[in-house]
Amino acid sequence: MYQIVGLPILLKVFGWSVVALAVLIVAISALIEVPAGWGWAKAVFSAAGTGIAIASGTVALLGSGKIFPWCCRQRWSCGVFPDLAGEWVGELRSNWPRISARGADGVGDIDLLVRPARATITANLLTVCMELATDDRYSISRTFTTGVERDGTTGEVTISYLYENTTLAPKSTDVSTHQGAAKLTLRREGDDLVLEGPYWTNRAWNLGLNTAGVACFRKVTKAA
Repeated sequence: MYQIVGLPILLKVFGWSVVALAVLIVAISALIEVPAGWGWAKAVFSAAGTGIAIASGTVALLGSGKIFPWCCRQRWSCGVFPDLAGEWVGELRSNWPRISARGADGVGDIDLLVRPARATITANLLTVCMELATDDRYSISRTFTTGVERDGTTGEVTISYLYENTTLAPKSTDVSTHQGAAKLTLRREGDDLVLEGPYWTNRAWNLGLNTAGVACFRKVTKAA
């Protein structure tokens, strides 16, 4: 999730946090007992070490557990990081009917295959992971590379990921495993959060059966 602000900005925030903590600790120490001579140098080094420890501990907490998702849901976070973690319900609209009807007239007018699906997103400051399964449990997919970014002009947040799909009992036109990619855009519809965008796969590509379509998901729990 740190990609939203970028690593340089994250490092700057970390650095300035250490400086601010060190200054605060030195100031509090000076109120209790004013250092003499080299005591100031020792106080500064000690405060810097404490500041680094506190800032690192904060990053560690945000990088694991449920603290980071909770922060994303609070109004004081000002929407810097989107509230992605949680359960999402929706559907996959695949072009498979059009592939199977290749050569026929009006292929472009054939309805897409709609398959209800659910997704679970886990997110913290350092990582984002998404698991997806169709309601018929025909296949399950899990991301192995995920990136989140915000458009500097429009402010839109997008999730781009690569995933591996596993099909335990594939049909004759399918394969047991394949890889795919997707780019979903986050938007708000009233109080709901929606992820929607195109996906594509290398499914049975050697047979010309690689598919594509549109994924659309709505967050189960409303944003705080």
